[in-house]
Amino acid sequence: MPFPKYCGAQVFTNRGQASVEWLVVAFVTLSCLMLSTEVSHWFTLRQLLTLHAQRAVELAAMKHGQTAVAYHHLEKNLPATSLQLGMVCVLDDVAAILMDFKDPVMSKKLGQAATRHNYIAAQRQRNEHQGMIQGKGPRSGLTVDQANILNIRVTAFMHFNQPWLRLLMGDFLKLTVDSSAVMQSPRVALAQKCKGSRPRIRP
Repeated sequence: MPFPKYCGAQVFTNRGQASVEWLVVAFVTLSCLMLSTEVSHWFTLRQLLTLHAQRAVELAAMKHGQTAVAYHHLEKNLPATSLQLGMVCVLDDVAAILMDFKDPVMSKKLGQAATRHNYIAAQRQRNEHQGMIQGKGPRSGLTVDQANILNIRVTAFMHFNQPWLRLLMGDFLKLTVDSSAVMQSPRVALAQKCKGSRPRIRP
C-alpha cells in the first residue's frame, strides 16, 4: 500500500498543535499557581493588619482616643516591605459626643472638655432622668455606652509581588480594616481626625 502523500505533513501539524496546547495549559497552570500565591499573601497581610489595627485602637483608647497613638503603633509595627500604611481615621463624631456627654469634674481635671469613661450605668441613668430619650444624646444620637466605644478605620496598601499583576491591577491593592475598643481614658477633642498619606508607588 502506497504511503499517503501528505501523511508526514499531517503528523508534523498534529505535533505542532499538541505543543501549542501544552504551552497554553502550562501557562494557565503557572498563572493559577502564581495567583494562588498572591491570594495567600493577601490573606496573611490582611490578618496581620487586622491584628495590629485592634492593638492600635486599644492603645488609643488608653490615650484619650487620639488618632496619632494608633497611627504610630501601626507605623512602627507593620512590615514596610509588604504593607504601606495609608490613613488612620477616628470614625466617631467626637465634637458631638463631647457636647452630649461632657463631664464637669473630668473636664476641670484635664483642663479641657472631656467625657467620663467609667460609671457608665450611673451616667446613663442620670442622662435619662435629665430628659435624654432612651439615654441618647441629641447631637450624637448615641447612648453614653455607645459614645464610650472608640472606632477607627485603618487603610493600608499591599504591593503585588508579581509584575504581571501590577500591569493588570495597578501597583498596589487597598486594604481597609475597622476596629473598636472600649475607652480606657476620658475622651477629649481630637488633635486630628485622620492621620496618614497616600501610598508611594514602588519602582
